[in-house]
Amino acid sequence: MTILNTFNKRAFSTKGFAVASLAVAISIAGCSSDNPDEGSISSNTSIPGIAVDGYLAGATVYVDFNNNGRKNAGEPTAITDKDGYFTTAKDGTEYCGSDASALEKIHCLKAGGLETGSVVRTFGGYDIFTGEPFTGSLSARITVGSDGVVASQMVSPLTSILVDLADTDDQQDVLDFFGLSSSDLETDFLDSAGYDANAVNGAIKLHKLVTIFSAVFSNAYDAFGDERSFPETPNAITYKALAENIAATSLLNSTSLGDAFDDAQTAILALYNADDDVTFPGNIANGIRSNAISDALDIIGLVDNALPTSTTFANAKSRVIGVETVVQKILNGDGDIAAAITEAGNVGSGLYTAIDNALSAGDVDFIALTKVNYSAPNYGDVSVVGGDSFSDLANKQLYVNLSDNGKSGSGYFFFNSEQGASGGDLNVCLEYDDGNSSSNEFEETDGVLLKGTWLSLNDSRLILNLAGSLTVSLTDKGTTSNSLNRYTLSYGGETLSWTSSDGLLDELQDSGIVEQPSSDAACEMLLNESNSNNNQLR
Repeated sequence: MTILNTFNKRAFSTKGFAVASLAVAISIAGCSSDNPDEGSISSNTSIPGIAVDGYLAGATVYVDFNNNGRKNAGEPTAITDKDGYFTTAKDGTEYCGSDASALEKIHCLKAGGLETGSVVRTFGGYDIFTGEPFTGSLSARITVGSDGVVASQMVSPLTSILVDLADTDDQQDVLDFFGLSSSDLETDFLDSAGYDANAVNGAIKLHKLVTIFSAVFSNAYDAFGDERSFPETPNAITYKALAENIAATSLLNSTSLGDAFDDAQTAILALYNADDDVTFPGNIANGIRSNAISDALDIIGLVDNALPTSTTFANAKSRVIGVETVVQKILNGDGDIAAAITEAGNVGSGLYTAIDNALSAGDVDFIALTKVNYSAPNYGDVSVVGGDSFSDLANKQLYVNLSDNGKSGSGYFFFNSEQGASGGDLNVCLEYDDGNSSSNEFEETDGVLLKGTWLSLNDSRLILNLAGSLTVSLTDKGTTSNSLNRYTLSYGGETLSWTSSDGLLDELQDSGIVEQPSSDAACEMLLNESNSNNNQLR
């Protein structure tokens, strides 16, 4: 069964910190970046840590002083680096140091007024394992030492489930259920040095359960991400409900999952009841509830089959990708989910051979994996082949076209930086049509100039920040069968494929380069000319 077969287009409400399409970036271009949810606070204590589901690169991490599940004015924030770290890098680089560069300082999280028990949360970002957007949130409570120093903090599904469980005995019951100790919460269970297959099993199982339930809640209750009295996502509410039921029963079966679902729904409806500005909704239909519980049970069994406690470090990444493939197919409402579960649950299947081959060759195309028909799987297109390298983007420009499920557009990316830099300034000249003639006109543009920054995660993936509020992943996906360069842009839980006939061009060396526009009007003129030339070449 699948929980989203009637509303599979919107897995999460991501308004507020991400968007469902580039239309939002277009609508805010040229507007003030002053945001009532943004602010600063007197900051003097560094908070180091790492966000792990797979590793979350480009995620926003902040101190949730009022523990309301959303970033409010005055709450310090940072962005995780290419390895998922903040404040202190994997190699020991101090992002908050006096000699840190401007690019390094975006990873620095500092706060004043910290106490033991203060909550750190993450949202957004990109899972390094799959390269896809992370549409959820994680959290952890920090410990401040007697010397005022905060130790490096793991932020993972394992820490998230304990954040709102106040009773220490209940916390221990949850840890016992997953076969973990409190010290396991401080270890990077996906790193070769601290790898722990048992922790991986528990963390992946927990997050996928929360993903499935939260998708249902987000679709049924649209106040998440919109109303200031609501968290950005239902994740924390769902984690708490699961934690309380695991502590009480030491079970994850249909009964305990049903009770957790109902408890989370009750908590959500209480938020509606307390806010006079929102319309009080009804309960989720029994059929949708039943399907959600059925899907959750399927995922529990899948994780135990694909990621047993005997899983080696060498196999962990491909197994995590395999499980995530099935979860995405559930969220998409695909018809071959049962076959996909069987394939992903068999560690000797062709799926894992294909993933391992793709990883050994460079990268796996996660979108291609989710589009495989697992009733008769063909893995011929899951490896990324060819393409450009993002290793040095100084003075480079990229022209792309979009044609995907009725959506269309084109755009120029102008990368401005010093030679060899891992990030820099960015100008994007964009046109976009969402393909919906009945939609509001602000969702479409004939040409808009967006300014922002870019940050390299690796040779094939970038994090872009546009218009001060939109975080986008730009990934090189190699070449198509007709020799076009293919890229994906991921934002707000959606990933679309764009193509380019030329790929990256060097403004100092290549012919065919264009002059960077300085206004929306110049951007529109440039795109009209480029699109006309591109159509003539087809």
